[in-house]
Amino acid sequence: MMPGSKKRKIDFTDVVFYVAIATKHARLMVLLMAMSLTAGLVYYIYARPLYRATALVHYQEFKQQIDRDDVEKKRFAPFMVLDELTASHIVGRVMVRLGYVETPGVTEKPMIKKISASFDSEKNILVDLFTFKAEWARPFCELLVAEFKADREQKTEQTRALWERKIKAELDRLEIEIQKQHYLDYQLSTNFNPQQLTIEVDQLRSVPRELAEVSQKLALVERIQSKLATTRDLTVMEKLTLYSSVDAGLRPGQLVPATPGQGARELNNNDNGAGIRSDDGNFISRGSPPANRSNGSRIVPLGQRQINESLWENLVRQRLQLEKQVADASRIYLPRHPKMITLQRAMDAVDRQLQDELLTAAARFDLNVNYLLSRKNQLNSLLPTFSEKYKRLERYENEKRLLKGSQPDWEGAYKRANMRLEEMRLALDNERVNLQYVTNKRVRDKIPVSPSRVKLVLLSFLLGLALAVGVPFLLEFMDQTVTNMDKLEEETGMRGLGIVPDFEETLAESYPLLGSETMTDPDMLENFRVIRTNLISSAATSKYPQVILVTSTGPKEGKTVVASNLAISFAQMGEKTLVIDCNLRRGLMHHLFSSRSSPGLSNALVEKLEVADAIRPTATENLSLLPCGEHLEGDIEMLGSTRMQQIIEELRGKFQRIVIDAPPVLGLSETSVLQANVDGSIMVIWSAFTSTRQIRIAMEMLKDNHANFYGFVLNRLDLAATMNRFHYYYYSNHYYNRYQSMTRTS
Repeated sequence: MMPGSKKRKIDFTDVVFYVAIATKHARLMVLLMAMSLTAGLVYYIYARPLYRATALVHYQEFKQQIDRDDVEKKRFAPFMVLDELTASHIVGRVMVRLGYVETPGVTEKPMIKKISASFDSEKNILVDLFTFKAEWARPFCELLVAEFKADREQKTEQTRALWERKIKAELDRLEIEIQKQHYLDYQLSTNFNPQQLTIEVDQLRSVPRELAEVSQKLALVERIQSKLATTRDLTVMEKLTLYSSVDAGLRPGQLVPATPGQGARELNNNDNGAGIRSDDGNFISRGSPPANRSNGSRIVPLGQRQINESLWENLVRQRLQLEKQVADASRIYLPRHPKMITLQRAMDAVDRQLQDELLTAAARFDLNVNYLLSRKNQLNSLLPTFSEKYKRLERYENEKRLLKGSQPDWEGAYKRANMRLEEMRLALDNERVNLQYVTNKRVRDKIPVSPSRVKLVLLSFLLGLALAVGVPFLLEFMDQTVTNMDKLEEETGMRGLGIVPDFEETLAESYPLLGSETMTDPDMLENFRVIRTNLISSAATSKYPQVILVTSTGPKEGKTVVASNLAISFAQMGEKTLVIDCNLRRGLMHHLFSSRSSPGLSNALVEKLEVADAIRPTATENLSLLPCGEHLEGDIEMLGSTRMQQIIEELRGKFQRIVIDAPPVLGLSETSVLQANVDGSIMVIWSAFTSTRQIRIAMEMLKDNHANFYGFVLNRLDLAATMNRFHYYYYSNHYYNRYQSMTRTS
């Protein structure tokens, strides 16, 4: 696969690749399967047998009218019943009934693996039990329901006793507090006598309002008296209007105290000596004492009528009509005419009636004034008493309010406590949940449900299969080495020039060369021909490969053998080729060609020896060797000098191909320094040994020095491996032999 090409889809090659991985790790996979099955067998031998029983329990719930949170809060909720049924203390009581005795200080294995309860579709309870004792499977659930009922009865009695003690103690305390409160109320009532005080305040409550009304009326009286005293030309109708505007609400027979400066005095000053007419038609002369007086008081006559405004208003209207008639008649008749005399007499009669009404209104006004003045004095004398009584009543109410506010509602609390006691008794006397054991629906007390042989074998097999598949692929995933040229091309971006099959161990130690006695495999020559051809074809996209540097990421990856055989392959093609050993530290090229190392490249660099004197021919035609030379001081630094550039330029003119065997990249600097003097580099990679991480690091180091990569050679590839035998089938002897036989027959 060429760099930059699209990734191929999964095909038969990938399937064979996975089969090859399985073949590679076959022994590990078998071992993992055997370990998994063995673990299952050991578990089956030593695991405790587990038995199961599923029982049906009838669930019945009764609704109650009273449901208080403080009486066993949520005690009857369905989920709480399930939890309580399978609670550890209930299970422990059943175990004791079945003969279980706990040994103090000894940690024993549990007898119950799991117990659970749930509702079915008909709201019956299904109890599921897993136990390690076969004889417990059948009776356990029935005993569980019985112990559940017994436990609830015990808790009910305990709760009843607890709440009764608690509430009765509270009731006793509340009774004491109520008695204290009653005593304080009694003391307060004794000090203030609130009933009598309330009656007195209610009787005097109208004093301020009535005093204000009387004062208002007296103010009106003062204005009327002032107007009567200052205005002399008031008509009878105006006087009647003023007198009738004051009404003290007097009743016939009511005693009115005499008061100096009464209103009739002002009236006498304006009546022209006429006096006051009584109800019987007699006049009371000015200055004479008023009628019906006793000890300075006057009594309102029983016949005293109220001022009839409609009467004097009618009289006024009559007089106005008569005045009009007199005026109309005066235009016709003389004053002494009988018609005129009749009209005048009628007017006089109306005037006398109006005067009578005026006298009556004046007398009534005088009585009202006297009554208002006496009533005001009386109300003023009652006002301090009312204020005192009212303040005392307010003080009582404030003290009662403070007394009530400073103490809780003990009587209400007493009633609520009694109600709570009755509710508690009612709730506890009526059990709302009833469980009735029905039957065991399923019981396995002969053959244990666990461990199950079939399930255990299946699980062990599946576990072993998962490990047998997962572990090898995990190892392959963690393995950063590669044997697949396509995969290496994808990860490095370099072109794969070819492969070099792995030699036998004895052959590899002798550094075999093409055409030598140790190299008898004809396929090896073909492999290097492929490498050579791919290298030459790279000139189409890169520099012409005249000076080729062969390196590797680390030592012992076979770069010296690959460089030597590549140079021999070029020489066999008829090109004049030179192989240079640039590994001045530990060069081995002279051993491969059975030559001496000195003089060599180090001598040409340091001692200024002519490079032509250091080059020597080899047994291969068209192939020359420039060995590493002696180890001289400063020779490694000279690899990056201008002297090295001059030597390479001189050799370019004498040889068609120059193959340089360079030291490893990682840890050494020679290969990076030589990049400026070569046309390109070939990376030798040890199959299934060199990691991709090392390859990427080495490539980055060379790229930083402007390296040009022709590609890589996958060295020491084991063609005997299944995956490699399939991928590199065309590199094997069978492929070439089959190809040759087909050619001969054709």
